[in-house]
Amino acid sequence: MKSYREHVSKQEKFSIRKLSVGVVSLAIAGLATVNTYGAEVKADETTAPATEATTTDTATSDAAVATSSKLTSTSVTEGNKTVTTTYVESPELEKAKADAATEGVTVTEEAEKIQPSIAAAEADNKAQTAEINTVVENYKKAKAEYEAKLAKQKQVEAENAKAKADYDQANTEYQNDLLAYQAQKAEYEKAKASYAESQKAYEEALAAYKAASTSTSSKDSDSYKLVKEQYEAAKATYETSKAKYETDAAKYADNELSFTDATASYNTAKTSYDAALAQYNVAKAQYDKELESYESKKAEFEKINLLKQLLRINSINKLKNILQLKNNTNKI
Repeated sequence: MKSYREHVSKQEKFSIRKLSVGVVSLAIAGLATVNTYGAEVKADETTAPATEATTTDTATSDAAVATSSKLTSTSVTEGNKTVTTTYVESPELEKAKADAATEGVTVTEEAEKIQPSIAAAEADNKAQTAEINTVVENYKKAKAEYEAKLAKQKQVEAENAKAKADYDQANTEYQNDLLAYQAQKAEYEKAKASYAESQKAYEEALAAYKAASTSTSSKDSDSYKLVKEQYEAAKATYETSKAKYETDAAKYADNELSFTDATASYNTAKTSYDAALAQYNVAKAQYDKELESYESKKAEFEKINLLKQLLRINSINKLKNILQLKNNTNKI
């Protein structure tokens, strides 16, 4: 008589790691580790004493069960007992593992688990296949979202950098024009004061000269000649000061116009920079928020995953105790 012993144990574990790019990289819950295991079916059959071990490969059936899996049976005889182990290999599961490796998802294989039948083994293989495919699809989706966010963040940073460069250039030009404007203004004010002073002296000399000209005194007198010389000297100084003042006034007007244009350019660049900086700050705040959420979920997952591992270890220890008890009973 054949009898099946049912021993089923399964563990699922996923780990998440953080990836970052650039100064304002985003977090991605992408790289996953999936634990899988091969499936096998065992049967005990009492036979005549023997010590042979045989292996048989079959593509479509085992124990009259139709299947698309690759089945490999191994029989080991010890005394009057033969243990036949049939390994159930799923092409779909192997393909899922290969696809996961292509995407960078790590699949960790564990020891084979004993299933009660080929159908149960196939069902479990299908479940593992679906699990791996889901993890891979979720990873590809998260990766695409991450790359889109990263591209957007880089665009924001590029726009911010350009606005900053434009602002810096406009600010440099503004500072240079400001210095030139201030220097020219000082020169203009100096020329203006000199012109006002010479104009006053000229007007005083002119008044004295007119008074002397209408005087009954002879124009050949020393007093008249002195007044006339003073007038002509004041007039020459006045005309020189006036010419310089007009020249400096024209330069001052030109520099004032340049300074006004530079100020307008500076204000425009600063407005653009402030807008780009505000946009960058909003994007950076959103990134920090998403990163904080990711770290929180990761910590929660690792806590749950640790609990699952402890529960699995406890279950395996109980199973070992049960098997040990059965073995002792069989020996008795």
